Amino acid sequence: MPQHVETFVIKNVVLKQRTFFIVIFITNFILANCNWISVYVPKIDATCVLIVKKINHFEARYVEQLFCSFESCIATCFQHQCLCNSIKYTFFAKQCDLYNINGTYDSIPEDAETGQARHFLLHSCHKEISNVPVGNIIQSTSLNVDIITANVHLPSTHRVCRVQKRPFAESYKIQRLQLLTTSSLKRCLAACDAPSNSLCNSVLFSIQEKTCILLSRRHAFVSLGGSSATEDSEAQLFIILHCRNDFKELQFNATQSVRRQSAIAYTASNLHLQILIHHELFYASKAAIRLQLWDSSDDTECLKICLTSNRTDYCDAYYFSSREQTCLTMRLKKQYALPEQHGHQIITKFYDDETLNITLKDANEPYLKHPEYAIELEVSLHEFKEICIAQHWIATSMPNIRFSKHYANISFFNECINICRHLKNSDECKGIAYSKKMKTCMVAVKGNENDEILLSNDQHYLTLSSCIKDRETERTNNGQPEFCFLPQLNEMCLLEFYQPLCLSGWEVIARIKNTLSFQDCLLKCASVMYVKKCSAVNY
Repeated sequence: MPQHVETFVIKNVVLKQRTFFIVIFITNFILANCNWISVYVPKIDATCVLIVKKINHFEARYVEQLFCSFESCIATCFQHQCLCNSIKYTFFAKQCDLYNINGTYDSIPEDAETGQARHFLLHSCHKEISNVPVGNIIQSTSLNVDIITANVHLPSTHRVCRVQKRPFAESYKIQRLQLLTTSSLKRCLAACDAPSNSLCNSVLFSIQEKTCILLSRRHAFVSLGGSSATEDSEAQLFIILHCRNDFKELQFNATQSVRRQSAIAYTASNLHLQILIHHELFYASKAAIRLQLWDSSDDTECLKICLTSNRTDYCDAYYFSSREQTCLTMRLKKQYALPEQHGHQIITKFYDDETLNITLKDANEPYLKHPEYAIELEVSLHEFKEICIAQHWIATSMPNIRFSKHYANISFFNECINICRHLKNSDECKGIAYSKKMKTCMVAVKGNENDEILLSNDQHYLTLSSCIKDRETERTNNGQPEFCFLPQLNEMCLLEFYQPLCLSGWEVIARIKNTLSFQDCLLKCASVMYVKKCSAVNY
């Protein structure tokens, strides 16, 4: 390098900001500082053990890339048909790269110079917590310790349940009944309570993973007798204390017979059967035994579900909730059963009228449905020369807000944050949802109590709370930031070249000798951003 160029570069300090700063905060919060970690994975209802081990890309066989949560990444690797056993995961991009490598499980990390991405070897997954061969604890993104109790209205079944949220660790040792896929806590609770003779009295629900595990809990909580391998998780444990109907008992007289109600019947010939439909208000469903709750798009599909389950559950009645898009199958009690007419099977359809259009709300319910799981972090915005305090929310739904603007072709999360910062002064940005996969930035504004945004698995939601100037004077004469690609890490860095010689805000981490080029110096810093919090170089 010519002497005059080298001298010029020495006077400059390279500041890498944007996503790097953000990822440092998040990954440090999520992962324990150890080589072995354990993570509860809701999609397979198991605790998985991983070893921190750098992936050698020359020896590893690449399997697949996807954008999802860390737990989903582990589940996909564990269940993959291509024998996946290694993961490279970038937390703040939600980028999951799967590999297959030849290696021993007891290997120690080659080194920690992996940039933003974390490298893991998937050791094993265990249904039984006592079989987990690791004592180290991973503290996950939620601090699920507060016990909250609330009444939750379940329109799918016209029930109101008294529900209590309990610490995740109590979910171990509870009998599993069924694993369902849903992003709705109400749908999860309704599935548990729906059968009249259900053994289910608790659920393990993950809004992030869209999983609902029905549980049968003994009345006494089981102590684990010490620290468990995973004390906390994004999944939440809810116990159902008791449930009741959402309509008054006086509105239905138990001595009434379903047969005495006026019937509106028609023939459903498009189901390859001749079916007579008998209509009753939902009050009369007290004359039936609830069987099961299903997802259903319309009334006809619900009827088909009942007819299909007739062979096993003897379904002869159903209720379709258009509000919840669910189908509750039922069987009339023997004394109320309707005999066939002219050889045609009779199915009773329960329906709502204006007196059953009920909405009940508990002040504590939002805290069950939308727990405030947010990681506070600092974000450096070079355009404003500011450091902002932000909250990264761990959720797939956010209440009382709505999307107002949509920006496409946004390559970096920091671009999306800058958009929000521009709009924040005029109250046009309540938060942002960013997808690295789709390169989209969604701007949210304050809505009403009926508004809610649902986030996809590859989206992050972030809010800005406050911003302060960051060394504005000494950065006055700095040029425009430049991008630099580091192929060794497959990462893009945003660099700010500093003009002043006297700088504040940093301390020396290491002095590296025999550095042959500026690119090599930059790579050294980028490689240890996670472990040493490197954010600048002086070359």
